[in-house]
Formats: sequence, structure tokens, C-alpha cells
Amino acid sequence: WARMVSEAGSFYPPDVIKQYEKGETFASTVGDVHFRPEDHQLVRPVIIVRGKAPKDMKNKEDYWDVVEVVPGAPLMQKPDAFGCKLGSYT
Repeated sequence: WARMVSEAGSFYPPDVIKQYEKGETFASTVGDVHFRPEDHQLVRPVIIVRGKAPKDMKNKEDYWDVVEVVPGAPLMQKPDAFGCKLGSYT
């Protein structure tokens, strides 16, 4: 949000939305992400984990092992799947 506000030079929601709609990819804690302009959904990698039994945990926050990180785009519904029609900016 802060980056898009900075790039828009404004807090006005339509200006910020237009920045997101550019579809620019940016780094996040789970990998590269972007927002789809068609429906404003975040496209991000999906982290597949396997939970641990309490006896296998090294500490109280050691809940799982990461099995795989897969691209999110192929897993998402198509932008028009739910009939979402974005209206005007205002």
C-alpha cells in the first residue's frame, strides 16, 4: 500500500488502484507477487506444507516443513469466473 501510494503521489483511492492495475511484479516474503488488473486479486506463490506431530517439533513454533512452493497463477480461477464486473473508479 505504502509503495503504491508513493508511486501514485496521492492517497486518493482511484489513483492508488491505477498503480496496482499496472500489474507490476514486486518482491514479498513468499516470493514475487502482482495484482491482476481484471479483478484486483493478488497472484502469489502457494506454499505447500506438511504439519508436524508435537513429538517432531524442535520448538513450540516448529509446526510444519515446507514441501514445495508452486506458482499461484495456474491455481487461480480465471478473472471472469465469478462474473465480477469492476465499476468505475468513483
